[in-house]
Amino acid sequence: ETPMFGEQAQKNWVLLALYNDFSYSKDRLAFGMAERLGASFAPCYHYVELYINGSYMGLYLLTDQVEEAKGRVNVQYAFDADTVEVPFLVELDAYAPREGVEGVDWFAVGGFSYSVKYPDAKERYTDAQFDFIKGYIETVHGLCQREGVTMAELSEYIDMESFIDYYIVQEAMGQAEINW
Repeated sequence: ETPMFGEQAQKNWVLLALYNDFSYSKDRLAFGMAERLGASFAPCYHYVELYINGSYMGLYLLTDQVEEAKGRVNVQYAFDADTVEVPFLVELDAYAPREGVEGVDWFAVGGFSYSVKYPDAKERYTDAQFDFIKGYIETVHGLCQREGVTMAELSEYIDMESFIDYYIVQEAMGQAEINW
């Protein structure tokens, strides 16, 4: 639980390798755009040069871990096993099938893998809650694929303003993990 570069103390930090971006700028610009668009959470970002045992390992971007925590994504919800419709945080994650158990840590919808970041599988959600989360994503995916869907139908499931901001950032940056 260390504060770094003037950021709030946290247990988990991420070193992004920037290997998909030879300009070393896309992730930083994406986070900056999200921040300026007023995203409810945009990771902090600081360039660092990494040395391990005196050997230079390269330029990295130190960022927040996207997770439910104070100073990060703040859900503030008390779970109980009887509540099926729970708040959640999922990540579109091409690597999920290699890093977790399908039906517990991740699920697939429309050929895309989603990691469940919150609630934590080991501590907080039931099978019914997991099914709710997956079903919600299936519904949104289905609406987005349906010809003639209206903004009113979509806005029943997603906050359109934040989704448009998200889409603009992803399209402008051509994020490899989103556009795979």
